[in-house]
Amino acid sequence: MRLLKNPHFPFIALVGVYLISRFINLTVLPIFTDESIYIYWAKLIESTHSQWFVSLTDGKPPLLVWMTAFFLTILPDGWYLIAGRLPAVLAGAVSVVSIYYLAELLFSNKKIAIISAALYILFPFALLYDRMALFDPLLSSTLLASTYFAVKTAKKPTVFSAVMWGFTLGLAFLSKPTAITFFGLLPIVYLLFSFTRKKGEWKRVFALGILALGIAQIINNLQRISSVYFMAGIKNSQFQQPIEELLKDPFALMFSNLQGFFIWIEAYYTVPVLVLGIFGIGILLFKKTKVGLLLLMLWLAPIFALAIIGREIFPRYILFTVPYFLLALAYFLYTAYVHAKKMGWIVIVASILVLIPLLRMDYYLLTSPEKASLPQTDYNQLIATHPSGYGLDSVYGYINEDISQGKHVTLVTQGTFGLYPYAFMLEYWDNPNVTVLPRWPLDKIDDQIYQEANKNTVLIILKEHDSIPEQMPLKLIQKIEKPGGADPILVTELK
Repeated sequence: MRLLKNPHFPFIALVGVYLISRFINLTVLPIFTDESIYIYWAKLIESTHSQWFVSLTDGKPPLLVWMTAFFLTILPDGWYLIAGRLPAVLAGAVSVVSIYYLAELLFSNKKIAIISAALYILFPFALLYDRMALFDPLLSSTLLASTYFAVKTAKKPTVFSAVMWGFTLGLAFLSKPTAITFFGLLPIVYLLFSFTRKKGEWKRVFALGILALGIAQIINNLQRISSVYFMAGIKNSQFQQPIEELLKDPFALMFSNLQGFFIWIEAYYTVPVLVLGIFGIGILLFKKTKVGLLLLMLWLAPIFALAIIGREIFPRYILFTVPYFLLALAYFLYTAYVHAKKMGWIVIVASILVLIPLLRMDYYLLTSPEKASLPQTDYNQLIATHPSGYGLDSVYGYINEDISQGKHVTLVTQGTFGLYPYAFMLEYWDNPNVTVLPRWPLDKIDDQIYQEANKNTVLIILKEHDSIPEQMPLKLIQKIEKPGGADPILVTELK
């Protein structure tokens, strides 16, 4: 009973609900190709105690990989997928705490803070990616914390707040290069909330802002100590428009990219929730202009920036914009309830009805992800096509059966980067009875494979064929279908 009377109980309960929602059936969604890459890098670090910046070779900062490597050292070998997804779970917990305190800071209202955190917990977009070994949850949480400290520094200029602003923004740079958008936006937010300062205080305001941004850049530039840092820029140029192309036609990709973003937003937010959140921003622009500008800017400006520069985009790229929309939505729901007075129960019932589609998607994400109404892009990548790990358990079962009979298995995978071969390398790391031979494009059987067949059981795993190509002398052992029926896995061996 004492706990229930504790003023902090609602917040503690929210954190508890968050942890339950993220840990339950954490591996129900099979490993996805990008996850296999990042966990494989972490396994290299954990095994060799070197190659700390291996992720930079693919244009990725190291924070997620470092955290995964730590969890790999303390968890059993077979728990590599859990080790890879734990950083996202922890990042989401930071997001829950940050959105709560940011809402309290912006609105001076604990009820709006509770609603904001609750919305984050049940929002399917966040639920899906807070349970995956990807960089985006870390980016979202560090930027959200950085926003909180930027506003706090503006409202109460202290060295501690400025240092924490810089530190969390620096961690965002170590999470994903997209953090550069907030390096430009947060100073605007900071000045917006510092505008009422007296003339004599502006020197301190500017000094603290420069301190924060300086710390962020120092942390960001830690990556330069790696000899492969230059490769990050080369790799990132494949995913974004180069400066010379932007200068020629800055809007060449914007409209098609915005169309894609809107389709994904509509799927993850649902139209009623999207409309209510926009109403919330509109009301805030009239009643709390600074807060409205902050939420509108931090929600939409990065989306437009990514639409302009993005050569290749995915839904998760805009995950970090979600919290600012949810803050506006929480404000609208609370305001509607307050203004309804004696009919507040109608607002509660209406809110529940609006949120039912989100809760339905949550249920499927936690139990049967293949049934969730995901946007087509994510459905293809995570469930239906070859980047998805659906079907791998059946392949492992066949391999394990051979191993149990005392056979040495040589696995030939159609692919040298990604799920094939890294999923198999992770599953059979240090297993003396399994050898993995990656091949691409695997349109013929080379001499090494024939030599392996003379002494071992050779299984050839095809991922991009509906049937065995005629020119390949293979016998089909098992055809494993994925949900949706696309890109089956063919387990074969030499005739």
